Amino acid sequence: MPTINIRRAIADDLPRLEQLERACFPDPWSGASLRHDLLQGPGYYVVATRENTVIGYLSLWFVADEVQLIRLAVDPAVRRCGIGRRLLAHGLKEARDRQAAYFHLEVRVSNRAAVELYRSAGLTVRSTRRNAYEKPVEDGYLMAIDVGE
Repeated sequence: MPTINIRRAIADDLPRLEQLERACFPDPWSGASLRHDLLQGPGYYVVATRENTVIGYLSLWFVADEVQLIRLAVDPAVRRCGIGRRLLAHGLKEARDRQAAYFHLEVRVSNRAAVELYRSAGLTVRSTRRNAYEKPVEDGYLMAIDVGE
């Protein structure tokens, strides 16, 4: 398998991020929302690439001493190859490097693969948010890990 690289996202990645949004989420962000979040904040974006093609991305928001994972997307054609795990590890390392105290996210209860990925990285379910999602309406787990010392 060709080498997977992780790097900061740039404006030229936006068309591919939009494609991944549509392929990965029932409620994809618009191109305008992605553009604003990437270029004007508060988003911190990294992409996973293989042979110069973006195959996944992670977006985080840093607020005070907290880090929120906003999106983690991997091209369905290359899932279950460790790409999501590498992106998540990068995000957790960035949180520690910035001396965050807390890393958290929300995930659909039915998204078993994502829940297991997050658990394997040490995140735990802290609570359940009723009807957190639309398209379809579904509960969401709030998962978190303390990353500070």
